[in-house]
Amino acid sequence: MKAVTENRLVLLHNWSPEATGNVILTCAVVLPPGHSERDLSTLVVYSGSDKLLSFSPQEFPLSVFSSSETGSNLMTVWVSADGSYRLWVFSYSEGEVDQVLSAGSKLMPEFVYPPKSPGSLIVSRKEQSRARPGSWSQRIIISNLEWILDSKSGTRTYEPVTADVYVWDGEAYRVRKGVPWRDRLTKQ
Repeated sequence: MKAVTENRLVLLHNWSPEATGNVILTCAVVLPPGHSERDLSTLVVYSGSDKLLSFSPQEFPLSVFSSSETGSNLMTVWVSADGSYRLWVFSYSEGEVDQVLSAGSKLMPEFVYPPKSPGSLIVSRKEQSRARPGSWSQRIIISNLEWILDSKSGTRTYEPVTADVYVWDGEAYRVRKGVPWRDRLTKQ
């Protein structure tokens, strides 16, 4: 039997982090040689042949995607050994990739996109290049669960009670913590 001597590809994604769409980065989740446990996977982001990021969270990779077609952040969702979901979000600026959000919950993160982008969708290339990345991006909702006792039946259930809502402002995520669960989808 031949030993595996190269990384195995687990996930692959092209990411266009600038509003102009001129920069296209290659994002790969790879498994090191000789390993079959996907929780040893590493996220690697390349610009051509230059490695901009190597990220190894020691969790199982689930999904890698962009927050929008261009001018976006890179969303990565991983699963922990205890079944919790972990979200790490990365941003690109001036040739560097930085982690801009880390959050987790027993429920999968929710991504809420606005029904339409504010302002005109027809913009000149000059205006487009000045647009802040992610200025029209979605909200990210991370649930906070608690054990709830039903006094009638005496049963306990683990349910979402509140949520932390993250909104990208073009430079960082603003967070509203402890939003009542039923209000998590309302814009405030």
